Amino acid sequence: MSQIQKVVCFLTASLLLSALIYRDAMWGESLLAPLDLGPDLFNEYKFMDPSADGIPENHHIIDQFTYDLPLQYAIYRSYHAGQIPWWDPYTYAGRPLLADAHINGTDPIRLLCYAALPFAEAYNWNYILRGIVTGLGMFLLLSSLQVRPFVAGVLALSYQYAGWFTVFFGHPWIQGSFLYFPYLWIVWQRCLTKSFGANVALGGILCGMIFYAGNLQSHTYLPLFTLSFIAAALLKNRQKFPTALGACALSGIIGALLAFPVLSNQVEFYLVSLRSNTIDQNWLSRLMAAPVALCGFYPWTFGSFRTLDATRLIGGGGVAFNLFFGAVASFLAFHSATKIRKEKGEAGMAICQSLLLIAIYLLVIATPAAVVLYSRCAGLAGLGLTILAGLAAEAILDGRSKPSLRVVRSFVGVLLALALVSSALSWFVYPSFKETIARKFSSEEKGSSYGAIPSIAKLRPVQIQNFPREVSLQNPEAAITLVAVLVLGFALTTQRTNRLQRLLLVALTLSAVPVLMFHSRFKPKQPIELWERLLKGGPRQLEAIQQLQGGLRLDESNVLLSDMVFPNSMACLYQVHALYGYSALQPPSLLLSNKNNTFPDSWRADWFAFPKQSAVNLIQASGKGSSRFRLTADDQPATVRITTETHNKLVLDTSSMAANQVFIRTDTWYPGWTAHQDARLARIEPCFTKIEMLPNGISGSLTLEYVPTYSPFFLPAIGSGVFIVIACFFGGFVSRHHLRHRI
Repeated sequence: MSQIQKVVCFLTASLLLSALIYRDAMWGESLLAPLDLGPDLFNEYKFMDPSADGIPENHHIIDQFTYDLPLQYAIYRSYHAGQIPWWDPYTYAGRPLLADAHINGTDPIRLLCYAALPFAEAYNWNYILRGIVTGLGMFLLLSSLQVRPFVAGVLALSYQYAGWFTVFFGHPWIQGSFLYFPYLWIVWQRCLTKSFGANVALGGILCGMIFYAGNLQSHTYLPLFTLSFIAAALLKNRQKFPTALGACALSGIIGALLAFPVLSNQVEFYLVSLRSNTIDQNWLSRLMAAPVALCGFYPWTFGSFRTLDATRLIGGGGVAFNLFFGAVASFLAFHSATKIRKEKGEAGMAICQSLLLIAIYLLVIATPAAVVLYSRCAGLAGLGLTILAGLAAEAILDGRSKPSLRVVRSFVGVLLALALVSSALSWFVYPSFKETIARKFSSEEKGSSYGAIPSIAKLRPVQIQNFPREVSLQNPEAAITLVAVLVLGFALTTQRTNRLQRLLLVALTLSAVPVLMFHSRFKPKQPIELWERLLKGGPRQLEAIQQLQGGLRLDESNVLLSDMVFPNSMACLYQVHALYGYSALQPPSLLLSNKNNTFPDSWRADWFAFPKQSAVNLIQASGKGSSRFRLTADDQPATVRITTETHNKLVLDTSSMAANQVFIRTDTWYPGWTAHQDARLARIEPCFTKIEMLPNGISGSLTLEYVPTYSPFFLPAIGSGVFIVIACFFGGFVSRHHLRHRI
């Protein structure tokens, strides 16, 4: 079978598996978003499903509902209107949009889907295509390491749906970045053995795509991956170390040039924003994160997203599932790790790099580095584990290596003990403590961040009740894992080669089934009707939209998150202006600045939300005119009117303004805003813009536009990157031509 035929077979299997898992989401009858969170957790969104019982399927990915979904719809709408949404005018009184930490709005796969499909299908296929491309990359990487097609296919599919991607389903930029890493591994390895120039060029393009798909946090994972590759070359292939160093450096430079438009904006946003990273005070409990993560071969012991999660005690909810890609694959990875000194050449370097990637992840989650890099870098360890498992399986099937009986029996015994003990405790001991646990949770959550969503209290009894079904062998995922490990144990203790090979493949396949089942349970999928109702809006949303016409601003900072009309980033969905928002990065804004400064209410908003029993009361501000434009004295409104507003442009009717008159724009000041004519802009503390009408301002209209600060350098940087890519390809072609001529 040729390589192309192998790829076609894998893609067919991956597509069929996607159809089995995502089903009607593939043709737009459901949306891969946790839409049930709206009616279950937010009082003003009961209209989406009046029969909702307050118990969502997966509340862990709430950010996808209140952040990712509304922002992605705003981005989609902007792209289809013919503009790049650099700026978000709707939340936090204005802020950068595409430069935000978790946006993923320039992901190449997402852009392809947005260009070709209606929003619901595009949103779904972004996830589906990204998964298929992820699996294909791992399949090609394993194939390049001479792993046989069936093993490579099973492991690639496990990698595609593994915990390091599933747990972070609501953060699409994580898999969006990591999907290019296997391809980058291939081309960098080829730099050491084949054409340097062409593969460096491909590496540069891949680095650029990583930057376009991710953010500053995920960008740091690329240097860590690069460090592992260079270190592996130094340790296992010292003669090629200079070549490896040069390939990585040149690829990184090319990628940075190609992605300069997004990188420059992201760096600027980070530098301008207010963010304090505090050192984790629970460093001792953090140390436990590493051994817990290594229990990914049987993660149900600590709970799951459907019940209580003991790993939250060490500051890393769900960390036991971060490295979950099947118990048999985990054992094979462990076996491969013991061969580091024996293997030479490309396989030896791959094992070395894989171990370094795993070590980097464990070091991150067990130290204060987790505050900056987070456990989201689990994809690094996932790369290493999958490669180790593939090499070990190939060595066993070829008869070149076989784990000792003591190691096999120990692993089977440990997993059997975990399964039986956790089942026995959950069935016979846990019921005695259930009421005590419920009371403890109830008392602790009154003063916790969950207080912002009181309806979460309805979920706790269900989670407590679910505990035995999730951690014991009642859970089909756990039961199938135990069967797979028993088959593995029988395979590795048999003396017949043919039987060993067949049983090992059966065990590996069985082990992948719980991975697919867990992904299928964790991923959100809700009827498209809920999205259509959300998009239309309920009574309170429509009422607020009517009251905020003309670009007026709403302040909901006085009410609980669960009571808001536009919680977190929902203002973007309905194109209304809000003082509130949701982001890890925030420039100085009116919301934040008011903590240290006293401004009149007429500067903050035009409408205010206040709690009123089980509802929210919207009250109009006492001041006159728009809160967004004020005169410098006497708290008077500026006599301007918004005529047009898009993501990046604001057109004002200033016909009532006199020449030389000065007024204040209370939207967030940010570098890059300019006036096209008739006015001069200047920043005034803490976060406002002073607009001075010039003497020749007779047009009666003022256009303010946001253009990224470094936009004059966008085309030169991209052009330089393209030039280097072409030069590398041409240089590789010339060197191959000369080599053939000499031969």
